Amino acid sequence: MMNTREKIDLALDLIRNIYQIAVSVLDTSAAIEEFCTRYRLHTVQGLFDSDRLASFIENAEADKVHHITGVLQTHAILVKVGKTPLIIGPFCPLIMTAEDCTSLLSELSIRNITAEELLAYRDRFPVISENAAVNIARALLRTLYPERTASSEYEVIEYTAEEAEAREVFSDYITMIEEHYVVERRFMDAVVIGDKAKAIELLKVQQRAFQSFKRLGTTLENERVGAAIVRTMLRCASMSAGMPALENDVLSRRNTIATRKAKKVEDILMAKEQMVAEYADAMRLHRLSDNSNTTFKAMSYMESNYQHSFTIEGLAREMGYTPNYLITLFRKETGMTPDVYLRKVRTRNAASMLVETTLDIATIADRVGVIDANYFVKLFRRDYGMTPSEYRRKNRL
Repeated sequence: MMNTREKIDLALDLIRNIYQIAVSVLDTSAAIEEFCTRYRLHTVQGLFDSDRLASFIENAEADKVHHITGVLQTHAILVKVGKTPLIIGPFCPLIMTAEDCTSLLSELSIRNITAEELLAYRDRFPVISENAAVNIARALLRTLYPERTASSEYEVIEYTAEEAEAREVFSDYITMIEEHYVVERRFMDAVVIGDKAKAIELLKVQQRAFQSFKRLGTTLENERVGAAIVRTMLRCASMSAGMPALENDVLSRRNTIATRKAKKVEDILMAKEQMVAEYADAMRLHRLSDNSNTTFKAMSYMESNYQHSFTIEGLAREMGYTPNYLITLFRKETGMTPDVYLRKVRTRNAASMLVETTLDIATIADRVGVIDANYFVKLFRRDYGMTPSEYRRKNRL
């Protein structure tokens, strides 16, 4: 029969192998010193100061789960199994970009390491959520003490006052919220009037404010949620300003797909900026205050009937105008001819079908109103800079 230490060693081996996370037994001064030396990047890190860590271990309550947050956004979980202190980690619950690292180092007035060095340092540790790490510790205690029915207590430890002060938060929460809504309103207004540059600038302002409020760093899931919030804002603003529902849906779904495919935070941020730019460009064309009722009716007709074969000349006559009058008015108010607008509507919808379906190119061409598949390929390349097949390979989930 195994003794307690053998059980501990077996459990720790399982944790290391399954979760690929370090687990250290810190039952001697030498073990604590070795742990701190191995994982310390900078002296500012109280988590890896041997004297502070030894003091913390000595005062930690037995059989509780202590979550320790480090100043460089590295975390660890400390538990005492009987009198044996174990530390799970370090781990990183947040993915940080180079910009995040630069901001954090500036905030802490650290000048002797670079953002690249901080990124490389963080890459040494697994990315695990706080809850997952805590559950590992709880499972460890339940395994070693199966006779105990009560779940282990989860206690968040602010490791040092200096670390708590190093996290910059808005001093006035109410003011921050008010400022956020002002920026949000300006952002949506910029999109509605088609001011692409201003809309992207205000999107970045919101992003920086969000990162500061969340204490820097993010996760892919957080950014996916953030992208969904921006999509909702854009859909509501553009719909209230008169954008056709179909075009609204195409733009929104395109970002949903890109966000779902993203493997890095930067990919989601880039897709979000592209979505804002596309909405602003579309709204510039759909501004009812500037476009005549005639132009808007023509645009709406093409959005709703692009899948059918028709000519601009036929559309003009159906609306009661000469083709020359409609083309001249449309170009004046949108900056493009009706033929170009129709082509963009068709290729945009084709792009969605290429990503979301397994239909062949000829079928997709037919469904967007282009009978000749070879001609469709030329039209698609003109708008997207690649063939439909290349676009599908690049963007398919």
